[in-house]
Amino acid sequence: MQRKIIPDVINQPVIHSVPSDSSEEHNVGALIVFDGQKNLTGIISERDILHKIVAAGKDAKKILVREVMTPNPHVINKDDTAIHALKIFSEQSYRHLPVTENGVVLGLVSIRDIFKVCLEQFEEDLEQRDQFIRGENYGGA
Repeated sequence: MQRKIIPDVINQPVIHSVPSDSSEEHNVGALIVFDGQKNLTGIISERDILHKIVAAGKDAKKILVREVMTPNPHVINKDDTAIHALKIFSEQSYRHLPVTENGVVLGLVSIRDIFKVCLEQFEEDLEQRDQFIRGENYGGA
């Protein structure tokens, strides 16, 4: 069974976000960035902060989110599969992706979230294969 982003990976979406003119602090790996009309304008991640603030020797308290965020991030649809998301993470070297439906942000998924679900699916598939090889659960009996 192909697992969907919502509800299989994210079953209760929570959106941690900041306005682009903010310098707020949160204890998460990435944040969605909205404009004043709640339109997705970017994403700011630990890597953005590390590379664009810390490594550059800047004072984080004086930097606005819009100065270091990744603008116009790639998004995935809530009905996309976990495998599809894993391919995007792999091909683009992303660690977080906004999840949308009809242009509305529903949540944020991380590569850890996706990896966990893909690993569970892989283990289930192996177990089903092994049961088939052993002749268990065969023929609907």
